[in-house]
Amino acid sequence: MQSGKLNKKITIKRLVKTEDEFGGFNSTLLDVATVWCDLKEVSGNIDDSFGKRLHSLQIELIMRKRTADLIQIGDIFTIENKSQEFRINEKFDYSLDYGTKLIATRSE
Repeated sequence: MQSGKLNKKITIKRLVKTEDEFGGFNSTLLDVATVWCDLKEVSGNIDDSFGKRLHSLQIELIMRKRTADLIQIGDIFTIENKSQEFRINEKFDYSLDYGTKLIATRSE
């Protein structure tokens, strides 16, 4: 893995439940880490569901394995200076270059 290709900065967020003062729970997004990665758009689809058009975008992230160990499947991340949120769906570690490939999607 070439460190020069890690040119996108992302913030990893995790959905956590916190107890409120009435005995219930609130779900909030907690920042886990801010990391560098190589980000590529893999595919995009436009689907028609119940008369509503949905645009989904699938991207691929490549990052260092030690950094990716902080991330769980289902975590959410945002790209620096953008408000779009992506959900991590797949995680694949390869030991040859000490890297990890993540697949994430965004739906609108």
